[in-house]
Amino acid sequence: MVADLGKAAASTTVAVGYTMELAGFVMFLIFVAYLYATLRHGEGAAGWLAVVVLTGGLTEVAIKLGSGAVIGAEFLGRDTLTPEVARALDDIGGAAFVLSWLPFGVLVAGAGAAVLGSRVIGRGFGWAGLVVGTASAVSVLVAGITHLDRANPVPFLISALWLGVVSVRLGVRALLATPVRLPESAPLVNTAV
Repeated sequence: MVADLGKAAASTTVAVGYTMELAGFVMFLIFVAYLYATLRHGEGAAGWLAVVVLTGGLTEVAIKLGSGAVIGAEFLGRDTLTPEVARALDDIGGAAFVLSWLPFGVLVAGAGAAVLGSRVIGRGFGWAGLVVGTASAVSVLVAGITHLDRANPVPFLISALWLGVVSVRLGVRALLATPVRLPESAPLVNTAV
């Protein structure tokens, strides 16, 4: 494992991959903010589920960045790292990944419930999000902190798929709802004879 760190640190592919992952976190935060605003608008001022979605998304990214710090520590200490410490750091990163399914499930379940209440998109999306998001969170809770290696990843993966489909659906909805604006200098009718 320690020998692999040296190879990975010298790899352009690994560097590009981690840079893309970090850029993905930034894009995910922007999407979560958009989702929050959309759901908040649909729920109205008294709604609270959009805040649950925002909290789940921010917590997800915080955990992911924390696990990224562990990977960074592995790379920085690769020349002096013992195999035992490398294994412990790797386990911390793995545990953080599984723990991140909990807030991700909260995000998806909250979004599903908000969709049901606000009908921002179809009710089928709402029910599906509520079910798969809850299953993602429950899979971590059932495994417990002492048995994270036994957590079932399938609900998390389906939740990620749900969020991808919803993001496309919301994007299409936004494109269809955006009016086409003509420049003020453009004539409204054809004046040529």
